Amino acid sequence: MTICVAYFITNRITNERNRQDALKSYLKEITTLLLDKQLKYRKYYSNEVQAAKSFTVLTLRDIDLKRNKQLIQFLSDAKLIQSKSIGLLKEAYLENIFLKGVYLNEAYMEGIKLRKSNL
Repeated sequence: MTICVAYFITNRITNERNRQDALKSYLKEITTLLLDKQLKYRKYYSNEVQAAKSFTVLTLRDIDLKRNKQLIQFLSDAKLIQSKSIGLLKEAYLENIFLKGVYLNEAYMEGIKLRKSNL
């Protein structure tokens, strides 16, 4: 019984650490694209925007609901989801995302699938 509890706790801590590391890595990479590659001024079909979009969707799937909210808020604050030309969330499949309380003023969300999401 004690071994099972210890395994459960260790597993939970490891999962929590992995989710936090995924968010940190994402924020670092997107910040680099923003500053070094001028991501905000690229067109939707550019390599930089497509890489950022793929990384965004994959990261949203890897992290928990609380961190999803932080990531989406970061994108909104950085103005990466407000424009048709960038639209990092355009046509994304974001099942079970927690967005309650996220400020999405003028967010460009064409074609986004938000099945089972909390808005």
